[in-house]
Amino acid sequence: MAVNDKDLKNSTQEQAAAVLKCAPGAVTIKLGRLKPGKKPNALWPVCVSEGSSEGSMSTSPEPPVPIPRSHPPPTNSQGKDHQEALGIRTILLERGEDGLGFSIVGGFGSNLGDLPIYVKSVFERGAAAREGTLRRGDQILEVNGESLAGLTHGDAVSILKEARGTVALTILPSK
Repeated sequence: MAVNDKDLKNSTQEQAAAVLKCAPGAVTIKLGRLKPGKKPNALWPVCVSEGSSEGSMSTSPEPPVPIPRSHPPPTNSQGKDHQEALGIRTILLERGEDGLGFSIVGGFGSNLGDLPIYVKSVFERGAAAREGTLRRGDQILEVNGESLAGLTHGDAVSILKEARGTVALTILPSK
């Protein structure tokens, strides 16, 4: 039903897999089971938390409150206070010999479904490692002011590869 409070009830299997792949650290998963004698859409939530090697499981007495699936990219009409409230921030990476130092997943029409662009991994060497705050699962909203919303994975890769010198990434950090 949800991964780290991201509602997946209306997601495809591929979209759920992408969210799981990008989830950093400990992962909280809400599962659903059919309640006996109820309609197929009446689910009984089960929370699984992988905080230790054993993990833990508990059931919830009532359905969870729906949580927005994702945040829209910032627009010029949205104020800085609104962006800060969402956690949106800009980081600067100095591209060097090792490149930007991270890989991405997602994009419009990807084999995982139509997803925003997320950081798949941060390499040990490169600008992202030197800068130190970019994390697996962070959503990349813009590169040098150019929105990645609705772009294919290949288009996003091209924009990142073409970026030279100081590269400004506007990101929505993962939770």
